[in-house]
Amino acid sequence: MEADHFQGPWYHAAGSPNAWDHDIFSERDPKKHAEIRRKLASLYSMTSLLRAESYVSDSSDVLLRRLGQLADQGTVIDLQLWMQFLAFDIIALITVSPSSTSVTSSACADLRVVA
Repeated sequence: MEADHFQGPWYHAAGSPNAWDHDIFSERDPKKHAEIRRKLASLYSMTSLLRAESYVSDSSDVLLRRLGQLADQGTVIDLQLWMQFLAFDIIALITVSPSSTSVTSSACADLRVVA
């Protein structure tokens, strides 16, 4: 970010309501934004993204199998909810632990919307 570039006030709405608590998206001060960006940059390196690729692929495969089972049973589902499960699973696998996921857990297996 160039020193003379400032984000407009629109970005503030996407952040915390606390004036002192800004994130990478809502920080409008170029120097503070650059500091936050430097701290996060390694998370988006090619190495990090390639390391995460298998989590995305494997989680998608699990979801497709689960959705296939539900389709075979004629079960009506809330696809948006299942996409949230997928997103949560991928985030959890990348950041926390590969041992517990929403799509495969029995706690979420019976969540569905019946028309």
